[in-house]
Amino acid sequence: MKLLRMAALPLVLIGCAEPKPCEPITITKKCETKMPADPKWSQHDGSDASWLKAELENSAKKDGLIYDLKAALEKCL
Repeated sequence: MKLLRMAALPLVLIGCAEPKPCEPITITKKCETKMPADPKWSQHDGSDASWLKAELENSAKKDGLIYDLKAALEKCL
C-alpha cells in the first residue's frame, strides 16, 4: 500500500503543478426552430424499373432533407 502511494505521488504532483485557466461559460438563448417534415417517400411495386425510379427519387428527397436539417442546426449554433 505504501509503495502504491509513493508511485502515485509524482502523478498527482505533475497533474496539480500548473493550474489550467478557466474558460468562460456562455449561456445562450433556447433555440427556436422547427424540425423539417419528412418527405413522402416513393414506393415501388417490385419490378426493377420501379425500384430504381423510387430509389433515385428518394435519393433527391433525402438530400433535400439533409440540407433542411443542416440549415435548422446552423440556425441554432
